[in-house]
Order: sequence, then structure tokens, then C-alpha cells
Amino acid sequence: MPENSFPVFKEVPRAAYIDPLMIDAKRLAQLLGVSESFVRKMDRAGKIPCPQKIGSCVRWRLDEIQAWVRADCPERQRWVEVRATALASGGRLVAPSGTIQKHIPGAAA
Repeated sequence: MPENSFPVFKEVPRAAYIDPLMIDAKRLAQLLGVSESFVRKMDRAGKIPCPQKIGSCVRWRLDEIQAWVRADCPERQRWVEVRATALASGGRLVAPSGTIQKHIPGAAA
């Protein structure tokens, strides 16, 4: 490569990236900025939304985790109540470009 040239990187179109629908404890820990063992401890204590089992795999819905964080991370029982209220009233858990407060009655502002 000549001395004054820069490497050329091909841009990958956004459509080529696939956002996961569900995440494991390791990825959840990364998103929350905590350790994986702390995620598991919070799960056992009922502090985070319920995970889903897919075969032997334990996963959390990414959109639910994002909505939960926007609602100021309520404990699981409160989250179940808030989520049920939102869904019963025709609300959505996650707004494509908004915040959860617009869609879940009683969520923290």
C-alpha cells in the first residue's frame, strides 16, 4: 500500500445486520453493565423480567428488557402488573422510536 493511502472498508448495509429477538444471560449482563452471575442472582431473586426457556436454553426477550429498563427496572412482580395493564389496554411494551411512558400507564416518567 502506498505510504499516504488508507485501507478501504466496504460498508455493510444495515439490512445485513440481524438484531436478536432474544438474548442469553451473558448478553443481558453486557447490556446492563453487570456480571453474568449478578444477572442470575437477580433472576433468582425476582428482580428482572422472567426469562423464556427454549429447549434447554434460557433467554430474555430483548424488547421486554428494553421496556423494563425504560420503566426504571421494577421488580418482577411489579413488572408483570405493569406489562399486563399495558397489554390489556391495547398498549405496546416498546415504541419503535418513543419511550415506554407513552405506552404503559403508570410507568415512571
